[in-house]
Order: sequence, then C-alpha cells, then structure tokens
Amino acid sequence: MKKDDFAPLEPWQRAENWQSLAIAAAIITPVLAAFCMPWIFAANGDASMLRRVQIVAAGVTVGFAAVTFFTVVWRGLISTQQAKLQREQLNRLAEQISETSKINLAGLLQNGAELLSESEKPAHVSAGLATLHAVASDTNDKFATQALNLMAEYVQMEGAASHSNAKVKVAIEYINSVFQETDRRTTLRLRFATEKRPVKWHLIEGTRYLYKGGTIPYQDLLKTSIEIGNRTFLDVRFQQCQIIGEPGVMFSGCEFVGCDILGISSFSLNRNHFERCDFSGADIRGLTRLPNLKERGNWYEPENPPRVRGRAFAAIDWADDLNVGRPARQGPVFRTERPTD
Repeated sequence: MKKDDFAPLEPWQRAENWQSLAIAAAIITPVLAAFCMPWIFAANGDASMLRRVQIVAAGVTVGFAAVTFFTVVWRGLISTQQAKLQREQLNRLAEQISETSKINLAGLLQNGAELLSESEKPAHVSAGLATLHAVASDTNDKFATQALNLMAEYVQMEGAASHSNAKVKVAIEYINSVFQETDRRTTLRLRFATEKRPVKWHLIEGTRYLYKGGTIPYQDLLKTSIEIGNRTFLDVRFQQCQIIGEPGVMFSGCEFVGCDILGISSFSLNRNHFERCDFSGADIRGLTRLPNLKERGNWYEPENPPRVRGRAFAAIDWADDLNVGRPARQGPVFRTERPTD
C-alpha cells in the first residue's frame, strides 16, 4: 500500500463535495428559471419576449450542463475510491495469504525435519524428503535454504562414505532439481571420502564440497556438469565423463578415463592422470607446459585442436604431446556441443 493512500484529500478530490454541487445546481437551475418567468411575460412585444426566452433557455442549458458535469465527476470519484478500496482489500488479502503461506511452509519445514530424523523408518524418511523438497521448490522461498540444508545434512550424515543408499540418491536428486529449476542452493560445504575405488559418487549441484577417492561414472555427469566453483576432487576416478574444469574446481591425484575434456587448467594437467581422453577444442587455462599425454591414448580431432585461454602463445604443436585423431580400438567418448567464440 502506498503512502499516498493515507494522504488527506483536497476539497476537489472529495466525492461528497461534487455531489453537493450537482444537487445544488439541479435545484437552483429550475428555481431561477421559475423566477425569470414574470420577467419574460412582462416583455413589450413578441420580439422582446423571444430574446428573453432565449436568454433564460441559455442559462437553463448551462445550469443543466453544470449538473451533468458535477454528476460525472462525482461518479468518477466514487469509482476511483471504490477501485482504491478494492485494491487495499486485495493487498490485505495478499498479505494474509503470504503470512498463511509462510506459516504453512514453516509447519512443513518442521514436519519434514522431524520425519527425516526418523532414519530407522524408511517411509518416514521418504515423506520427510518429499516434504522438504516441496518447501525448497515452493514459489515462496522464505524457507527454501533451510529445507535444502536439511536435505544436504542428511546426505552428509548418511552418505559420507557411499552414495549407495537409495534415500541418499533421492535427496541428491531433489537438491539438484531445485537448483536446476530455481537456482536455489544449499549453503553447506559437504565432504565425501572413501578408500574404496568401486564406490560410485553422485554429484550435487549448487554447493561446495570435497570428494576424496571413489569413482564418478559417466551417468552422473549427464545430469550434473562440474561448472560451479568451490569444488575439490582428490584421488577420484572419472570414468567417461564430461569435464569442465572452471576456476574454483580443483583436481589433484585424479584419474580421467575416456573423458571428454572441455576445459581444464595447466595445473590440473600436470597433477592428474589422463587415459584415452578427448582434448578436441579443450580450453586450457594458464598453460606453462603440456605433459606428454600421447602414451596413454589421449587425443584430439585434427580440425579442432585444444585452445589456450587467458594469454597469447606462439603456435603450439599439440601433436608433440597428444595423438592426432582417435587411436585405434578407442572406446566411445561422450561428446557435447561446444560453445562458439
């Protein structure tokens, strides 16, 4: 509601004033016309009487025109006031609905948290995750972050060493779907670690985290690409993945097998292992030296060599350190459409 809605009205803005003028004009006009009748009949001759009739008629016309004008203004102000009143009522109703929605969301948040805490009851956990997902994805984002944090805490608690738990997978899917649809994200930094290579991780979008050990398979990166910063991967095996190593994403001691390298830093090239990876059109940041990647079957398409980003370099003979064209007996590698410069 605007502050102007509470400002005092000027006299000409009041509907009752125009109503009074219309009533006054409607009474005065015929009364004055009646008082003029003796003056008209007292005229000497028809010509003089006609002139007097015309004068009085013109006055009556003006009087009734004034009545019409006052009435139109009066009705217009009434309509304006009614519209303003309706707007105020709608604003109050919207505020009440908003407050009710917040109260309902707060209740759902509490219920979801309580259900999620009953880890020994799978059905309750499922209901809790669904409830928190509803709160996080609601058009009212009042409690979205809290709901996302509760789901992320559940993933951290139940999936710190493995993401094989079905409920952990569901929670990750919910967090990712909310981020993809609304760009809302959890504020927590998560940590997942294992010494077992067969453990397969599921990536979480829109959050900071550390993955240590384990494997990130091809299927996960079809759903979530690693384009968001503040992510760290230590000793992780990436298998047939799409790699976008933007600033803020750190790889150390990782193994990339059959991956599509779309972007990576020189630092990561020298601190990780690559096998049968496609570097076609890869954006390489801060290149100081390129390790010899030929022996392990890494390659690029001859018409689409890697590119150095960030500074100008003399022509680089990529064929010295990478195979030109896919080596024989190379398995299929995931491809994606590259952005044009």
